[in-house]
Amino acid sequence: MSIAISTVNRSMFDAPIWSSAFRPFFLAAAIYGPLVMLCWLAKTLGIIVFPWHGFSSSVWHGHELLIGFGSALVSGFLLTAIPSWAETFAVVKGRLALLAGVWLAARIAILCAPVIPSVLIIILDLAFFPLFAALLLPSLLAAEKKYFLAVLIILAGFFYGNLLFYTSIQAGDERGAAIGLRFFLYTLITLYTFVGGFLTPIFTENALRGKGWDGTISFHRGIETLAIITIVFYGLTGIYLPGTLWSSIAGLAVILVHGLRMSRWQTFQAVNIPIVAVMHFSYLWFLISVILRVLSDSGMAVPELASVHAFTVGAFGMMKIGLLCRVALRHTGRQLIPPQLMIAGFVLLFFAALLRVIGAFIPVDLLAITAAIFWLLPFLFYLWCHGSMLLKPSLPK
Repeated sequence: MSIAISTVNRSMFDAPIWSSAFRPFFLAAAIYGPLVMLCWLAKTLGIIVFPWHGFSSSVWHGHELLIGFGSALVSGFLLTAIPSWAETFAVVKGRLALLAGVWLAARIAILCAPVIPSVLIIILDLAFFPLFAALLLPSLLAAEKKYFLAVLIILAGFFYGNLLFYTSIQAGDERGAAIGLRFFLYTLITLYTFVGGFLTPIFTENALRGKGWDGTISFHRGIETLAIITIVFYGLTGIYLPGTLWSSIAGLAVILVHGLRMSRWQTFQAVNIPIVAVMHFSYLWFLISVILRVLSDSGMAVPELASVHAFTVGAFGMMKIGLLCRVALRHTGRQLIPPQLMIAGFVLLFFAALLRVIGAFIPVDLLAITAAIFWLLPFLFYLWCHGSMLLKPSLPK
C-alpha cells in the first residue's frame, strides 16, 4: 500500500505544471490578480463588504495586489530565470508544489480574513519568502557565479516589508502598515530595474537582429553601476526620507542615469515589435513614476499615489504582462509571436496606468473603475491565450 501511495505522489508531481515555476505561479497570478480587482470593484460599488480585521479596503487592496499578486509574479519569474542564468538546478516538482501551496493557503486565508484567526494569516503569509529563500539557496550555492546570492537580499527586503506590515496591523497602526507596503514597493522597484535594465536591451537586440538590424546594444559598465547606486539611493530616501530634499535629489539622479540607460536601447526601432515594445513602454512608465515622485517631493500638487500607480500599474504591470507572454511562448516551445488579443492587452494596460494616474489628481470613481477593468482584462486574455500552455507539456523542440 505504501509503495502504491508513493507512486501516486511521484506521478502527481511529474505533471507538467510542476516542471517549471512559471507554470503554477503565472497561472495563479493571472487568476488571483483579477479576483482581487473584482473584489475591490465590488467593494467600491457597494456590492460587498469585506472588513479585514478593522482595516480599510484600500489597505487590503494594496497588500494583495502588491504582495499577494506581486509575489506570485516575482516567484514565477525568478525561479524560472535564475537556474537558467546561473546554470544550476531548478526548484521543481514537490518543492515547487510546497511553495505554491503556501502561497495559495495564505491567499485563501486572507480572502476569508473575517473568519480566520489573524495569527494564522500572519504565519502563512510570512512563511512564504523564508521558504522561497530556503528552497532556492541550495541552487544558488551550487552556482559557479556567487553574485546570484544577491537575490537573497531582495527576498529579505520583501519579507521585512511584509513583516512590518503585519506588526503594524497587529498594533492597530495603519500608517505603519503603509510604510511596510512602501518598503515592499521599493524593494520591488529595485528588482524591477535590475531585471528590466538587463533583459530589455538583450531582447531588443535579438528582435531587431531578426528583422535584419546589424547593430549592437553594448553593456556599459559605468552606466549600469550608476543605475544600481541611484536606485538604491532612490529606494532608501523613498522609505525613510519621503518628501525631503534628499528624496528629490535621489529622484533626479534616477531620471538622469536611467534615462541615459534607456536612450541606448533603440526604443524607436523596437516600437513595431510588440513583444519588446511592451518592455520599453514599461520602462517609460517607470521614468514617469520617478518624475511624479520628484514633483511631489518638491512640494508641487502631485499626489503620492500618482507615482505609485505609474509604477505598479504602468511599469510593473506592463513589464510583467510582457514577460508572462514571452515566457509562456518561449518555455513551451512556441514562436515569440504574441496573439492579437495579448497585444490588445498590452495597450489596455498602458491606458489603465494613464487613467489611474489621472485618477490620483481627479478622484472620480468612474476613472478608477474603468482603470480597474482595463487592468484586469489583459490577465484574463492571458488565461484565454496561454492558460492551457501552462498545464500541458511543452512542444517538442
